[in-house]
Amino acid sequence: MSCTDPLRVVCSPGLPDFRLNLHPNDGADLGLMTIRHSVDLDGGSPVEVRLLNECPAGRLEIGTRFWDRIGRPERVMLSLEGETLSFKTV
Repeated sequence: MSCTDPLRVVCSPGLPDFRLNLHPNDGADLGLMTIRHSVDLDGGSPVEVRLLNECPAGRLEIGTRFWDRIGRPERVMLSLEGETLSFKTV
């Protein structure tokens, strides 16, 4: 299992549900090397992770409804085991 350092969560109202934007360095912590990745959340919902240079390192960008769904955390750590992505509030 691989995981990120704590990431600051930024809510982006225009971002589609179930899309997460990360800086490529944070994605590399999860073992992700290409721009787009389809994974499943720990609860079984599909999510798309995009690695974008425009997203500052140490930050996770998510949509408003998704942020509400995961409990509006300020900071999280992401972990990836196989194709399953988990969130841990820190």
